[in-house]
Amino acid sequence: MIFNKENTEWKDGKSSLILGQKPALFDSINRKHPELFKLYKKQKSIDWSEDEASLAQTREDFRTCPKEVYELMIKNLAFQWELDSVASRSISVLLAPFITDSDFWLTVTKNSELENTHWLTYSEIVRLCIPDPQDVFKQVMENEQVLSRAEVVEAVLLDLQKAGAEYTLGMVENDQELYNRAFLGISAIYMLERMLFMDSFSNTFGIVELGWFQGAGALVQKVMNDECYIHCKTWEYVLKHEMSTRRGATAFAMCRDKIETMLREILAKEYSWNAYVFSGNKRVVGYNELLANEGANWNAQEVYALFGIVPEFDMLVQNPLPFMEKWLNIDSIQNAQQEGDGTNYLLNSFINDIPDDTLFEFELPGTL
Repeated sequence: MIFNKENTEWKDGKSSLILGQKPALFDSINRKHPELFKLYKKQKSIDWSEDEASLAQTREDFRTCPKEVYELMIKNLAFQWELDSVASRSISVLLAPFITDSDFWLTVTKNSELENTHWLTYSEIVRLCIPDPQDVFKQVMENEQVLSRAEVVEAVLLDLQKAGAEYTLGMVENDQELYNRAFLGISAIYMLERMLFMDSFSNTFGIVELGWFQGAGALVQKVMNDECYIHCKTWEYVLKHEMSTRRGATAFAMCRDKIETMLREILAKEYSWNAYVFSGNKRVVGYNELLANEGANWNAQEVYALFGIVPEFDMLVQNPLPFMEKWLNIDSIQNAQQEGDGTNYLLNSFINDIPDDTLFEFELPGTL
C-alpha cells in the first residue's frame, strides 16, 4: 500500500512511531514527537561536505608514519568504510515499512543522507591519501576480521529486511511478533551507532592524538559528532519512547534475553578486534589493547543502562580514554597548521587540494 486512504490518524493526531496505521499524509500539523523534529532540523543545520579539510599532510603521513601506526589506521579505516556503507544503504530502507510517524521519517531519511557523507568521506580519504586503494579494498572485502566484526548486528538487520518485505507483501500481520522484530532491529541499529562506531573512533583519535593524520582526523571528528549527538540521540529517544508504551514494554520483556546476548556478543567481537589489531605486541603511545577494551566497555555501558541490563564488566565512572572528550567537542580542536583549514559545521565549503589525475609515486612503509 502506497497511500492508505483508510488512515484515520489525521483526525485525532494519534500516530505511532512504528507499526501504527499505514500512512497516508506525512504532515507537520499533528506533531507528537517534537524532539525528533528538532533532531531533523539539527541535522540540516550541520550539513557538511567530505572535502572541507585539506588532506595534503595526511597523504604525507601515510608515507612516513611507523608501520604499526599505518597498519592500525588502515585496518580501522577499512572497518569504518564498511560499517558506514552498511548504515547508508540499510537504515532508512529497512525501517521504511515500519515507520508511521512523520517526524521519525524525516529524521531517519536525513540520517541516511548523512551516512552517505560518512562513507564518501572514508572513500575520499582512501582515494586521495593511499597510493594503492586496492590495498584498502582488500582489507574490507577479504579480511575476515573486518567482515566479521559487525556480523551480530548484520544478522539482526537481515531479519529486519525479511520482516519488512513480508509485511509489505501482506505475508504477516501487524502483530506483536512483527513488532518484536522491528524493536530488535532498532536496538541493533542503536548498538551499531553507539558501540561499533564509537569504538572505531577511539582507534582513530588514539592515533591522531600523536600528531598523525590531522586532516583525516578533522573529517572523522565530524562523522563522530553526527553519530554521537544526532544519530545515537535519535535511537535513544525512539527506544525509550517505545519501551514506555504497552506494546514496547511487551517487546522488551519478550526480547530481553536476545538483547542481552547481542550486547555480550558485540563486546566479545570488539575485544577480539582489539586483540587482532594489537597482535604481535603492537601499540601506539598512549593507546593499546587494554585501553581499547576499556573504551569499548565505556561505550557499551550507556547501552546497557538504557535497557536496564547490568553488564558483566565493572562499571566505569570516567572515560578511560580522556582524549576522546576533547574530540567529542568539535569547537575545542585547533587544526594543525599544516592542515590549515577550519572544519566547523555550517561551512559547506570545500578544498580540492589534490587533483583527480594525481599520480602517487612513493613506497608504503611495510605491507598490510
